[in-house]
Amino acid sequence: STGHVLSDLWQDLRHATRIWSKQPGLTAVALISLALGIGANTAIFSLVDAVLLRTLPVPEPRQLLEVSREGGGTLSYPIYEIIRDRNQVFSGVLVTSGGRLTASARSGDVDLHDIHVSPVSSNYFRVLGIPPVIGRDLGEDDSSAATMAVISYGLWQRGFGADPAVLGKEVRTVGRAYTIAGVAPSGFTGISTGQPVDLWIPIDGVTSVNKEALSNPVALMFRVIARRKGNVSEEQAGANVDLLAQQWSAEWKFERPMRVDLISAAGGLTQLRRRYSLPLFVLMTTVACLLLIAA
Repeated sequence: STGHVLSDLWQDLRHATRIWSKQPGLTAVALISLALGIGANTAIFSLVDAVLLRTLPVPEPRQLLEVSREGGGTLSYPIYEIIRDRNQVFSGVLVTSGGRLTASARSGDVDLHDIHVSPVSSNYFRVLGIPPVIGRDLGEDDSSAATMAVISYGLWQRGFGADPAVLGKEVRTVGRAYTIAGVAPSGFTGISTGQPVDLWIPIDGVTSVNKEALSNPVALMFRVIARRKGNVSEEQAGANVDLLAQQWSAEWKFERPMRVDLISAAGGLTQLRRRYSLPLFVLMTTVACLLLIAA
């Protein structure tokens, strides 16, 4: 019965306490070993969860796929346009720069200090399925004007005191002024693990991005994420993208056909996963064995 189990457990604890009190050195070593083993496992599992297991806070994250060159390489903007316009398997395709920009920023007399900026296509938030908390996301007209922006929830709080009147205010950064169109929801900081973003701007509104790069098929400096249609398998999506790769390789007369990868982007862009997945699993296994030994 439950009473007998609790009685036996209490007796075992009293017996163990008497033994530990007679051997304080051994007890200290045992407790320290367990603490180190548990602490190491907790720390490593937190890292594994953040890098390998956690998904993006967006609707149906497992429908997201990153399209890249073989091995995870970046693509060019014209390649993105072909995937976006000619595919038969995606409900939407977005593009972002290969990395974020870090620059000082001001809004009127307010110093926003250094912020992280991500140039993205105008359909970025719609493909991800993320409506803004207030205001609107980027639109097609914003892409041509390239003066509108969406700020993160964190920047809205620390830089503007969560003031709803933030819409329409200007943020001057990366060489020009951007008008705030909307605020991203809390918890969403971008699609790159470990690289939070404060400001999203139209990709053709960045002075540091050479305009010629947007029309150069071999300017391989962009990341592409697509949302797979619900009735399309990853194999079907891969076959369609392979066909498109053959087409653009022939159109631009590449020396050899470009090979592409289609990798799950449920947890965001995959650079960290590609680079650290195996070492992290090995490390997790090692510390688990250490905890087993300590126990």
